[in-house]
Amino acid sequence: MKAVIISQPAGPEVLEIQEVAQPSPAPDQILVRVRASALNRADLLQRQGHYPAPFGSPQDIPGMEFAGEVAAVGSLVQLWEGGAARIRPYGGRRPRRIRHRPGANGRRNPATIELE
Repeated sequence: MKAVIISQPAGPEVLEIQEVAQPSPAPDQILVRVRASALNRADLLQRQGHYPAPFGSPQDIPGMEFAGEVAAVGSLVQLWEGGAARIRPYGGRRPRRIRHRPGANGRRNPATIELE
């Protein structure tokens, strides 16, 4: 899969699109097919080397905010199921698919939000 990578701390010229291994969800994680992503101030500071990625998140992949659908769930996950639309504005990001720990940071998309 493709991801935007911070190749070194600096300006926007250090952002590169690269192929990375597709993650698999651990027993307590979900995998989200990301349909939309954004960069916020923390991501810009991370790119410059002034702000760490959240614990357990890739240090070289920005994009704390995204929306998408649950693509797969780990064996211990009970709050989510495949196909459920969700938003997760917190760490561990990938432009196409992502894994992360479910919990208080995950939110279902309102019915009025379309991901097309």
